[in-house]
Amino acid sequence: MAKTVTDEPVSSKIEKFTFKASDFRNLLNKQEYKCYVTQRELTPETTFAEHIVPLRQGGKHTLSNICLVHEILYRLKRYHSIAEIIEMSADVIKTHGKKHGYQIKKSK
Repeated sequence: MAKTVTDEPVSSKIEKFTFKASDFRNLLNKQEYKCYVTQRELTPETTFAEHIVPLRQGGKHTLSNICLVHEILYRLKRYHSIAEIIEMSADVIKTHGKKHGYQIKKSK
């Protein structure tokens, strides 16, 4: 089930990266079964591999540029309600907001 992708256009030298099941398991362990973005608990069924630096922003298909995220981040509004997205967003702010000048307080 490993997917092979390339770092460079077909017209140039092709370097292949294969994301293997062992890479997936190693990342789950490295991230302590927590989502890279929210720190929510991950299971193999709720986990998606994504690029840390998106490809459209210059990221590469390399193991060092792969992180594991919760499925809600992968699918967002297409499959989840606004309430679920707000709850997930609150987790993102709790986890990373302070270093970006944000904090969150529940009003009720």
